[in-house]
Amino acid sequence: MTPPRESVNHQAEIDKIARQLVETTSKLFDDTPDMISRTTIPDDAPVLGRLRGAQRELEALGFDRLGDYAPCAERGLAGEAFTRMLLRKDGTVFAKLFRAPGGAADEPPVEAVILGTRFGDESSLCTLRGFPARFPEAPQFQEWYVDDDMPVGRMVREHDLRCAATGSRPIPFADVEDILGYLQKQDAITRAWRRNLGVHFYELFMRRLTGDRYDLAGAPLVESIRAHPWWLKNLLPAG
Repeated sequence: MTPPRESVNHQAEIDKIARQLVETTSKLFDDTPDMISRTTIPDDAPVLGRLRGAQRELEALGFDRLGDYAPCAERGLAGEAFTRMLLRKDGTVFAKLFRAPGGAADEPPVEAVILGTRFGDESSLCTLRGFPARFPEAPQFQEWYVDDDMPVGRMVREHDLRCAATGSRPIPFADVEDILGYLQKQDAITRAWRRNLGVHFYELFMRRLTGDRYDLAGAPLVESIRAHPWWLKNLLPAG
């Protein structure tokens, strides 16, 4: 029995979207992370936006500013995206004030506060405010997302409580180079973990992205990817 033309067209559209999803995320498995170049952003620069207030709150809590960083100019984001790094005086918590353009022209910029702590087994815990849903990290790198309007002081307190609840001993960072080196190592581990998951990576990602709508909005894309395993190897079907 020949399937109705409508169902064939619908499946073709699902396959197209699923293929695009694989293509746009392929760099998560194969590309090395952006090289980070040092930059300087004046404290009164308009680009700081709401992050200026977050910085003042962090400094009042004993965080010292370490420097500003931006993606390489080759990526086309220099001058539009930046990260300001801070470190608490005891070295156990770093803070990233992150800004990047919105996903579309009419979307506001991302203005995120990220707190991070590492432990003796090289695992970590991050608390994120204002950051959109991200691709899954390797399980040893825990992530907690909080409301965008949560005060920074409360965010730091909750981060400390979650770290204490792990029962692990935080390993202090010495300086910004120590932080960046650890983040690069974490990125390499996560990229290998994502690659090894295969289709299951897309299931985890779509479940995170679609939530309660997974069966309707996420599962069809995952099943399409599962039916076309060569997409994951950047290969085209014969013919």
